[in-house]
Amino acid sequence: MKKQNAQAHVIEMVAAVILFIGVVLFISSFSTPPPQQNYSIVQLKTLGDDSLRTLDNTPIDNQSDAEKYHNSALVKYVATNDAPALADFLNLSLPEIVSYNIYLKNVSERNTVYSMGVSVGDTAVAHRIIVYDGNVYDVELLMWYEPR
Repeated sequence: MKKQNAQAHVIEMVAAVILFIGVVLFISSFSTPPPQQNYSIVQLKTLGDDSLRTLDNTPIDNQSDAEKYHNSALVKYVATNDAPALADFLNLSLPEIVSYNIYLKNVSERNTVYSMGVSVGDTAVAHRIIVYDGNVYDVELLMWYEPR
């Protein structure tokens, strides 16, 4: 009689282990979406404004350049047409799910400084006004949700 009870317990344990493994395999077959935080358009505009303001307030290390470019990294990047440095800073300061284009506007024209492509869906626009060499420029950052 004890032998039959022991065999029944072994069979029950094997069945429980098989059931447990089956449940784990079934649950693991579902893929979880990657965690992406979507911001509202207002929050996205705030992120862009903060990035441009931070870059404008970032001092320049070189003392002679500091006087020439009003001690602002943004003014230096715009004045020297250093789009790669400007894009590198924005790539670090904006979420990876945000693509953007950078435009430079003055009184008579709007020039594309850096472009990631055509905006998709809703867009947010951040601005920063700078003065350099007697001219007033509007640095415009157009942002939309699309992974870079």
